[in-house]
Amino acid sequence: MKYFLAVLGIFLFGNNLLAGISKAPSFELPSIDGKTYKLDSLIKEGVVVIDFWATWCKYCDDELDLLHKLRKEMGDSSFILVGISIDSHRSISRVKAMAKAHKWDFPILLDSSKRVKQKYRVIGLPTIFVINQKGEIVQTRMGYNPSQEEDLKKIIKNALKTGSEKEPGEK
Repeated sequence: MKYFLAVLGIFLFGNNLLAGISKAPSFELPSIDGKTYKLDSLIKEGVVVIDFWATWCKYCDDELDLLHKLRKEMGDSSFILVGISIDSHRSISRVKAMAKAHKWDFPILLDSSKRVKQKYRVIGLPTIFVINQKGEIVQTRMGYNPSQEEDLKKIIKNALKTGSEKEPGEK
């Protein structure tokens, strides 16, 4: 019941899961194709949208499909999309199979130790972080809602335009 109330509070009163944290915690993670990605390097390329997910999460693949679609609509180079799977090492084959089945052409990183998940204080899946080129978290969203497409597009466009614009009322 406590978990339900915490999640309900986030949805009703705001999406700032990282209250008090404005700078995105740095990380270095391997991808499913064997490359290593660092947040600092990604930020140099542009606005970064990180989606924490898992193969067992009912709505995670829907959200990643939506973000993938948005990136295609806005232009592949408009923002850097990164999926961070928190599946265990034993599930890597399922992670790879899901990425292949959905034809995701963005980096899928592996956080089997869940250290990065903890740094970002992720309490539910899926969870999105929009990070501008200054390394600031400008938006956080937990949960999937297909009606959020226009909102996400607006948030990403604002981050692309200004590099640091936050939504009204955000700290």
